[in-house]
Amino acid sequence: MSTQHVKPPMLCPLPGFLCAFFVTTLVATALPVAPSNCAAADTSFPNFPLTGTSALPTTISQARVVKINSINPLPTLSYTIAGNTNPTVASASIANQTLRLTALSRGITNIIVTVTDLDGLSNQQIIPINLLASFSAWATQQTFPGGQNATNQDPDGDGWDNLNDFAFMGNPATPNRIAGTVFAGATPSHLTLTFPVRKLTQKLTYQVEANDNLTGPWTPLWKSSDDFTHPQIITTVDQPDRTVLTVKDTAAIGTSPQRFLRTRVAQD
Repeated sequence: MSTQHVKPPMLCPLPGFLCAFFVTTLVATALPVAPSNCAAADTSFPNFPLTGTSALPTTISQARVVKINSINPLPTLSYTIAGNTNPTVASASIANQTLRLTALSRGITNIIVTVTDLDGLSNQQIIPINLLASFSAWATQQTFPGGQNATNQDPDGDGWDNLNDFAFMGNPATPNRIAGTVFAGATPSHLTLTFPVRKLTQKLTYQVEANDNLTGPWTPLWKSSDDFTHPQIITTVDQPDRTVLTVKDTAAIGTSPQRFLRTRVAQD
């Protein structure tokens, strides 16, 4: 039988996401031990075990009695790392029956641990590691003026609430230049919108919409679930913490007197 003790999750120093990894201690009970050093007992019987009410024998055969001088415990279970589905996210090692996990980058991986008993029988346990970015983890590393840390609050008064600051790599304590982060452009035939998409986020969705006026209804052009191969995406620029997308309108320039594009983010 084995037990597992899990310490509380630790925050990874990487900004903007929760290091959802655990340090797990694997503990095994010991089997009954066998004598490792035996010698003949003396006739005074100081180490003779007594059970019940039987009297001590008056004589003893030196060929049949042994004296246990020391014992060594035998571990009942051994543990090995059998697999790591994404070693770029986290590394794993086992020492002294302790599983140690080290965060390396954002992402998801599964650590597979094999346990084997003295009879050679084995079993496996899969330990999921989730190092995706989330608003709540990002918020723990930010400074919010006036304690305004809700997703819909705008403590720096720049027109972006905290959720937009998270989604578009902003700072809730410093006014951001929105036009330099999300900006409009045009191809020879279509309007475009360029903006950053934060990498490896958890439950954060982006959507680009278009309309002929500001009152709606708005028509979706692209959303996160469409991926980056969608026909409305004309360029992608990969950066360490974000992918900068340029999305074009479906309507050609000049087909309506006016045209508007916007981005919208939501936290599920």
